[in-house]
Amino acid sequence: MRLKRLLPYVIAAALAISAVWVIAQEGEEMTPEQKEMMELMMKYGTPGEGHKLLEAFIGEWNVTARWRSSPDAPVDESEGTSRVYWILDGRYLMEKYNGRMGEIPFEGMGIVGYDIYAEEYNSLWIDSYSTGFFMQTGTANEDGTIITLRGTYDDFYTGQKDKKSKTVLKIIDKNKHTTEMFDTTPDGKEYGSMELTYTRK
Repeated sequence: MRLKRLLPYVIAAALAISAVWVIAQEGEEMTPEQKEMMELMMKYGTPGEGHKLLEAFIGEWNVTARWRSSPDAPVDESEGTSRVYWILDGRYLMEKYNGRMGEIPFEGMGIVGYDIYAEEYNSLWIDSYSTGFFMQTGTANEDGTIITLRGTYDDFYTGQKDKKSKTVLKIIDKNKHTTEMFDTTPDGKEYGSMELTYTRK
């Protein structure tokens, strides 16, 4: 689902929650419906077990990036740095990345969170090479060391619409993790397009 389709639901939910919050702050008696909404807000708005897995990504990192533009293209490599930290009282991770892609400076920002209601991880990425939002959703494996995210995007380079993509986050240990990105060719075949290795500073 694209961001513009989500926006009306987000606004409606925010207005409803705000109304209940104002009533609670002013000490007025809430209706049963308002009490139920408050309980749901606390249940699904409080960080839980799914968020604890994300703690492994917090810190300052040196990053080695390897990427290729197609299955047959040579692999390029560059170095970068990343800072990852909690925002909104531990509900989401924010990443700020700085590096280069070839000779061109590259800057990116990402947000990763765990949706308790949907029971899935969500990611949002923006960077200095594009003007669109890149969004994916997914789940973790049983031992919590791998998060697999999937999504689609419009590829301005090839002209492909709703092009499938996959990102795999792997926790190696407390001082190292990787991000593997998979793209698809025009005929739908998946290939590894990028790998980032994060080593704690």
